[in-house]
Amino acid sequence: MSSERAQFFESNERAKSIKEELLRLQEEKDKYEAELKESLEYLASTPVGLDKPLLDEEGFPRGDCDLYAIRGARNRVSCRRNDLKALQERMYEKLVELQSSTHEEATQQMVADEEDRRRGLEAAKLQLAEMEEKRNVSLLTPFLKVAIVETNSPAFEAGLRSGYQILQFGTVTSTVLASQGPSALMSATAEGVLLPVWVREEDQGEPRKILVVPHRWEGKGLLGCSFDPIRAK
Repeated sequence: MSSERAQFFESNERAKSIKEELLRLQEEKDKYEAELKESLEYLASTPVGLDKPLLDEEGFPRGDCDLYAIRGARNRVSCRRNDLKALQERMYEKLVELQSSTHEEATQQMVADEEDRRRGLEAAKLQLAEMEEKRNVSLLTPFLKVAIVETNSPAFEAGLRSGYQILQFGTVTSTVLASQGPSALMSATAEGVLLPVWVREEDQGEPRKILVVPHRWEGKGLLGCSFDPIRAK
């Protein structure tokens, strides 16, 4: 995964976490508001309400209401108002954080989309290049035929099989072989170096590229196969 994609998913998870936290805070806010409303409604039903004195004109506790319940309700109102104020501040901070995260997420999405577009163009160019290469190879004349392929050899593991016709061996074609001789094949076969071999399975079959990595193995040579020349008709 690219760094842009990783950052996008990380930002997306961050925004999701903030939204979940906001939902939790909203539930807590709803709970506090319900408790505040209940306490205010109770106080409104009493003779003293939220702020009238609890003592009569002579300085004695009033006898026309439940002073203990009123004190508790007034205390809950004060606490819940403070709780709601603190909660709203936290929610505001989370909203600012979410806005920043959402903006960052959108930016990273644009970067990720641009990366996908670039990769798509590169893949399309590569595909066109491979199609062009295949078209050019299909015009070549086969000059070798795979005679024997040893089991478990580098050639066998790569997919070369007896009977395949060789159209191009690395950079060697029939024209190159005719001008440089067999030494061209030896020069194309280097230990540990990727060797592209274009083959055709039948006289009129589609050319196919096989990638061979010549290397030492339990048998002879670096490829483990032999070729017969194809005589020009």
